[in-house]
Amino acid sequence: MNNNDTIISTLRLLYQPGDVFEIRVLDAERPGFRRPHIESGYFDYEHIGDVPQTLAEITTAMGVYVTMNPVNPSLLARSANRL
Repeated sequence: MNNNDTIISTLRLLYQPGDVFEIRVLDAERPGFRRPHIESGYFDYEHIGDVPQTLAEITTAMGVYVTMNPVNPSLLARSANRL
C-alpha cells in the first residue's frame, strides 16, 4: 500500500458518505508562498480520493490534521474540496 492509498483508506475509516471534514496544515510551504503559513480546507466524503493530490502540492509542513468528527456541511462553501 502506498501513501496515497493509506491516506484514502484512513479517511474512509473515519468518515461516512455525506460527511464533511476539515484538513488543516500547519507551517505549510508550497511554491508561490514566501514563508510558512497555515492552510485549511473542507472536503466531503465523495472527494476523499482528491486529498492525496491536494496534499502533494505542499512541499513541507509541521503537521497535517483532520477533524475527528464531521463538521457542519455548510462549511464546505468556504473552501470546497481544496486547501
